[in-house]
Amino acid sequence: MTRRPGVLSAVALGISCLSCSDQGPKGACPTASSVEATVTVGSSVVFNWEPNCAVALLLVEQNGSDEWAIADPTLSNTSTEAVNKILPPVTYGQVPSGVDEDPPSSALVPGQSYTLVLWKLVPAGSTVQCQQNIDNACLLAVKAFQR
Repeated sequence: MTRRPGVLSAVALGISCLSCSDQGPKGACPTASSVEATVTVGSSVVFNWEPNCAVALLLVEQNGSDEWAIADPTLSNTSTEAVNKILPPVTYGQVPSGVDEDPPSSALVPGQSYTLVLWKLVPAGSTVQCQQNIDNACLLAVKAFQR
């Protein structure tokens, strides 16, 4: 499977992190520059992270190709931190309310390695340094796991 331009071009075209903050009562993380991601593998795969910051984009990749991506449907290169709607925990293949998936989830193969990637949008002019920046996108976590 290859990267789909829909969700990823929003990140690649216009998103930069100098801080990782969220303005809502849930998921408020005004100074978080990263989160500690965990992956629980059982009959399903569950993603969790601390602190419970809302994120704009959750990706599951294998060898650099997207296996599953969920994001706010309005995510674009002009989006603001209001698109940070994805709160933990998230179960692989189950799309939380208010977000879309592109690409849809594909079966995760037992014994194969995958990577969870979490991105958050931040306000312009923020000062917290993130793991990686693309315009106003802040890379919060990259977590390898095996199905």
